Amino acid sequence: MARLQILELPSSAGDDRPPFVLIIDQVTDEEGERLIEDGDVMDGFGVKAGARAVVVFHGMSVDIPANEPPTLTEVVDDPERAGTTQLVYAHERTRLDLCNALLLSGDTTWRKLIEAVGERQRELAGLYRQLDRVRALPEQPDCMDAQHPDGSGYRHGYRVAILDAKRATRTERAQAAEGGG
Repeated sequence: MARLQILELPSSAGDDRPPFVLIIDQVTDEEGERLIEDGDVMDGFGVKAGARAVVVFHGMSVDIPANEPPTLTEVVDDPERAGTTQLVYAHERTRLDLCNALLLSGDTTWRKLIEAVGERQRELAGLYRQLDRVRALPEQPDCMDAQHPDGSGYRHGYRVAILDAKRATRTERAQAAEGGG
């Protein structure tokens, strides 16, 4: 059965996204005949996908090294560079894992990654300050309009609203510990 792979090409300054070639390998004779008959369909598919070209290999496998992470034997082959290569690979793997965890594009640079993390930390700090203010609200109003027709009803409503707001700020773990969830 035919296999579809992507070979990323070097990009230039004007490229919005990295250029690539679609590679179709392991094509059987029957599949090859259909591809030859429908050659325009394949070219149209490549254009719609944004590929620079579509390359088809009949009856053979083509492995694209860029699509696979280096194996341990490739990393350790050169004794003088083994530690450096492993360190660079681990560094890149860490960057990609952080991009994934923060829902950022895989091509985000370390500088942009650090900026994004700093911005999210500042945003979280602001949210925690807001939570602390809600949690510190008094359950009874400090003052009230003396002309209010039903003071006890107002105080009760205020207390219920404040307790609901405080309850909403509790984490799931705190609620479960209190038996609330």
